[in-house]
Amino acid sequence: SDNLKINETTSMIEDLTIGQTVEDLMNNIDTTGTVKVVDQEDNEVTGVLGTGYKVVIQLSEETIEYTLVVSGDITGDGEIKMSDVMKAATQMIEEDTIVEDCYLKAADVTGDGKIKMSDVMKLANLVLEGGI
Repeated sequence: SDNLKINETTSMIEDLTIGQTVEDLMNNIDTTGTVKVVDQEDNEVTGVLGTGYKVVIQLSEETIEYTLVVSGDITGDGEIKMSDVMKAATQMIEEDTIVEDCYLKAADVTGDGKIKMSDVMKLANLVLEGGI
């Protein structure tokens, strides 16, 4: 779809925004296969999307999976909270804090490929403003 940023190399759908739902996502996926969204424990979900959730597209011959990246949602709960700010700050100091690529990508809210103070500040401001 034109509205989704799909990275075929990493099999990630990137730059989703806080508050986007499974329904929003489904409306942007054009496939003949069956589509479902599962959480980090592979339970099918509805409602708000979180980083680390997966879109599973079942085609007749194969299954395709994409991991979701919700910008700013580093904990995978679909929200930006103080815990996300703390995780980004810790990652900035101790670079091996966040190991999974989808959460690293979610932490890089400035989009420069690195977790820096500017990301931590942007996340903190979003929390203080009450989300996005």
